[in-house]
Amino acid sequence: MRNQGLLPTLKPLRLKKRVEWLVKQLRAGPVGECRLLANFTLHAALARNPFAGAQRTADGAVTLPIPDPPAHPINHWYLFTCNDGRDGIAFAEEVRKSIQVFIDDLLNAFEKAAPKRLRPQKGP
Repeated sequence: MRNQGLLPTLKPLRLKKRVEWLVKQLRAGPVGECRLLANFTLHAALARNPFAGAQRTADGAVTLPIPDPPAHPINHWYLFTCNDGRDGIAFAEEVRKSIQVFIDDLLNAFEKAAPKRLRPQKGP
């Protein structure tokens, strides 16, 4: 069951190694943290109480407090800490940016792996 999915079937080897590295980089960033938070939400409960959501700061900005980054899978809400004062809105933007970089790099990797005869011709 270990070698399932698209990644193990990629050819050529150079493309496969590049994509594996890109996935590793993606998971090392905020997307990796999303996996832990989503797993907790799916299997245990909400990371935050539904009535403890968005807040307005003294200067009128809206924030959505979220727990500190978990270092390992969390199986109960009391294992979360909230010492860093993180904002879920800013975190969501970090996730969006990292996914955008991943997609751009992935497209570039596939373009470079395409045979020269299949690449678009430049100029007249």
